Amino acid sequence: NSAQPDASINNANAAANDVRTSGRTNNSEGKNEISERSVRDSVMLGITFLIYLLLGSYVFSLYEPDMDFFKAVYFNFITLTTIGLGDVVPKSKKYLLVTLLYTTIGLSLTTTAMELAANLLKKIHYFGRKIENVSNISVWFGGKKMTMKKLVQHLGDHMNVPERELKDLNLDVFVKSAMKVEAGVIKTLRKPKVTMRGRSKYPSALHYSDIRKSGESENLKYIDEKRESSIS
Repeated sequence: NSAQPDASINNANAAANDVRTSGRTNNSEGKNEISERSVRDSVMLGITFLIYLLLGSYVFSLYEPDMDFFKAVYFNFITLTTIGLGDVVPKSKKYLLVTLLYTTIGLSLTTTAMELAANLLKKIHYFGRKIENVSNISVWFGGKKMTMKKLVQHLGDHMNVPERELKDLNLDVFVKSAMKVEAGVIKTLRKPKVTMRGRSKYPSALHYSDIRKSGESENLKYIDEKRESSIS
């Protein structure tokens, strides 16, 4: 009989470990999927920009009298990247509207491509760096800024967190742990609930009526009993 509860406990622990492992695996797969998606989008946008540049250059070479294909590629590149040297300019007034429309769409495409490239370069720049001095990092809210230390302090005051815990909080360690949660290394930063020994039968506040109903009131000893016995 005693082996059955042990087997049930082992099965429950194994199931809990499987749930944790599957949760971490799902988080890791989600992060990898997002990373692969961003890389795929960047590659597709780069290919789209290249096709747009070459196709526009071919069209320009058809109606611009002083532009061959390679000169049109040069003109489109310096125009869409907002370099704009001005040494090559379109001269066909008949197709000026087509040129303006092509340039406007191309600038929007270039802006999106530059934004993705900037984000990628930022990730490469900060890759492998240690997280330190988080408390002095400034967070902007509209036109005003606040340090992370002050922000956490105000949040703790709002949530009635004891001041001692706020002072003992190491933001560098906290951010590192939070990054591990995002990466799926650990499940959560929530502290486990502490259960007092001997209180498992009484989930709510303990009251004398609970003990009386449970039949344990006969085992209670009152302080007045000892006092009355000593007086008598």
